[in-house]
Amino acid sequence: LLLYFVGYFLTLAVDYTTMSVGLVFLVSLHPVTAFSYGLQVIGSLEDAGVGLTPDTLTFSDFPSGFTFQNVIFFLLFDCLLWGVLSWYLNRVVRGDYGRPQPFYFPFTRQYWCPGGGRTVSGEREEAEAASMRAA
Repeated sequence: LLLYFVGYFLTLAVDYTTMSVGLVFLVSLHPVTAFSYGLQVIGSLEDAGVGLTPDTLTFSDFPSGFTFQNVIFFLLFDCLLWGVLSWYLNRVVRGDYGRPQPFYFPFTRQYWCPGGGRTVSGEREEAEAASMRAA
């Protein structure tokens, strides 16, 4: 709950209308901040009497040039970033059951190809070939 409010207060600390897009991108790594900026952009478009349409996705009246298209990009980037980070930490940090993976596990062949590329049919073929040689 505290992390949620931290994201909301970031929107109060960094004004998307006047700050650089780089700084807004940095604070938009928190999904609540990106969502809050999106709601603010929609509100400003509604106040202007234009509304959010496909034509106004890239429209900006702000000195920073911040648009709703930026918000969509930030939210998609957040989904990708936090998804990959949670997948990685789920494998590396020790849980109640199982063994944790080493920190470099994404770069090992055994993680992506368990069993060394051998299949059941491949083992069966090897066993048949061995029995043929024995006979």
